[in-house]
Amino acid sequence: MDALLTGPDGSIAAALLPLREAILATNNAQAALSNLGRSRAYDVLADIAAGRAPLTHATLDQRGPSRSIDYLRTLLVAAHALPARDEHLVRLEAFARTIAASADPEDRTIIALFARTHLLRRLRRHLNGSKLQPGAAYRARAELAASSRFLAHLRRRGRTLATCR
Repeated sequence: MDALLTGPDGSIAAALLPLREAILATNNAQAALSNLGRSRAYDVLADIAAGRAPLTHATLDQRGPSRSIDYLRTLLVAAHALPARDEHLVRLEAFARTIAASADPEDRTIIALFARTHLLRRLRRHLNGSKLQPGAAYRARAELAASSRFLAHLRRRGRTLATCR
């Protein structure tokens, strides 16, 4: 554990010390370290410890979706090395950007506007400080995907929202 978390200066960064203590305090620290060692999370943690990457949610997000990255994020949040965030809401926002980017260029603005002003604004208003529930996130993704498919359907038939009856 110390070899993984030790930076180039020969010490463990203060932000990573709680993570070290949390892993060592588990019933089976060797299993926890072994699980990290066989995953993409190991490389991310090594980069953070070596100072090649900052200890941020964005650093983990850049590595793409992965159970091991999610596990590392959970450990870092539990150890107070990272602030807690609403993961379902973050993933929904990323999904909205992906759907908009993959849509026909003429539909991108409509989809992005729909996601931002209808779906996400409505969800944030109803959350009122609590976290987004998985079912609500799933429904919002389905609604966004259906909207994108509907616009594509209209386009294939030579129509737009303005000419749709």
